[in-house]
Amino acid sequence: MPVPEKETYRALMDGNTELYGDDNPFPVGRNEGHIAYVPVITTAAYSANDAVGALVELTEVVEVAAKGIIITGISLIDTDKQDVEMNLVFFNAAPTGIADNAAFAPTGADLRKVARVIHLASASYKDFAANSVCDPGNIDIGVATLASTSLWLQLQTPGTPTYASTTSLKLVIDYVRN
Repeated sequence: MPVPEKETYRALMDGNTELYGDDNPFPVGRNEGHIAYVPVITTAAYSANDAVGALVELTEVVEVAAKGIIITGISLIDTDKQDVEMNLVFFNAAPTGIADNAAFAPTGADLRKVARVIHLASASYKDFAANSVCDPGNIDIGVATLASTSLWLQLQTPGTPTYASTTSLKLVIDYVRN
């Protein structure tokens, strides 16, 4: 692999960063990031206001503790075409995780850790023959951390979807470091 002209990185879901080189067709600049996350979900029916997937730590998305990111784009890929509303609940410190398919009921202490909630409306889905993608367009929403370079994320649905596979959803987040 050729040595890149400048070092550029992206945060990976496993807590590492990946060096991007000139051979990447979609390079991400040092202040930009891209996260692709497939929550492990259940195939049993969800009730309204359930957690969808487990809590995930987005490590090293922020370069300096107590700073933040600006989320520039979000896509939620739904291979089962459920087209259900979804809330992305970002925490600025580690909360107590809520199990997949359990009532999303954060404690009072965890509510104080909520940095931002981004709502994905059913109307934002683009339907295809057998699947769909929720893309609300450019959103430019800031999310700040407290004393860490991580953010925590948990999905929650006001709807009642039933997914055919434990990997039916994929969340893609584009951001700029603040």
